[in-house]
Amino acid sequence: MKITLIKHYDNSLLDEFKEDFNLNSNEVLDIHVYSYKLTKFQVQLSRYTYGILSKFNIKIPWSKKNHDIINFAMIFGPDFSKFLKSSIKSGSVSAYMMDAWPQYFDRIKTAIRYYDIETLFFSSKQVTEYFQKENIIKNAIRLPEAINPKKYVFKKLKDKNKDVISIGRKWKQYHARIIEPLIINNKSYKYEIDKTLMFEISSDLFKELSDSKVSICVPSIITHPLRSGDINTMTQRYLQSMASGCLVLGISPPEMIDLFGYDPVIQIEENNEAEQILNILNNIERYQDLVDKNYTTVLSSHTFQNRWTLIIEHFLKQCN
Repeated sequence: MKITLIKHYDNSLLDEFKEDFNLNSNEVLDIHVYSYKLTKFQVQLSRYTYGILSKFNIKIPWSKKNHDIINFAMIFGPDFSKFLKSSIKSGSVSAYMMDAWPQYFDRIKTAIRYYDIETLFFSSKQVTEYFQKENIIKNAIRLPEAINPKKYVFKKLKDKNKDVISIGRKWKQYHARIIEPLIINNKSYKYEIDKTLMFEISSDLFKELSDSKVSICVPSIITHPLRSGDINTMTQRYLQSMASGCLVLGISPPEMIDLFGYDPVIQIEENNEAEQILNILNNIERYQDLVDKNYTTVLSSHTFQNRWTLIIEHFLKQCN
């Protein structure tokens, strides 16, 4: 069996995914990363071409589908245009989908029909259940988000020299209630300012997480409810924070509690936000046991190696 990983030039997460590829079976004969670097014009042309072809169901005559050759991609949102080139050659199409929000469901269904996709892996439990009930695809499989823990440096809370970090999406109401008390009490607080890039390179992010005691994480259903609809899912930020030894303060998606078997997050206390976070920081070492437990759970159950094992097992069953 040959798995061709398709990526755009800027998808560093796919490199993490590939590095944790699990070669447990001798039947996996080859893994090849097929990377094509596209200019902005080429990206738009590819998307436009796929949009026209799929809209009018104009199918390019694909090669005969070979289940021993799998064109596989990690997709954020509904961008299936990247399969156009590879699918002309041979093999089946499959993807590991994150950020599959309700507004994209119709486009995902179009791609399923257009490429005759038999298997999609979804990071969200609710999205997986939706496509299983729709009965539009043979295999809709849940595959929660994960990380490559080798990228992160775990530090004990007592060894960290920065206080609070909030990566990416901010919960504006919560942010407004803690920022001034943190400043007044001389606590450091790293957060996104006016949607500017927080870190130029991934290693800077990893270092900041490793140095920070508390990481604020809330699901997209709270920060972007119009986009997320009723989808409440665990994102990679939770796992990145835990792998770096941060105490996670925020709100747990229900599916995350199910995955961990316990609640790994210190829940935000509404109407007591400032006092709560200051009390945590002033007594941070009390939380080391929870931080250690979270770290152990991530290493055992939420790595890309874990996810690869499930992917390979599925594809081997398809081939047999």
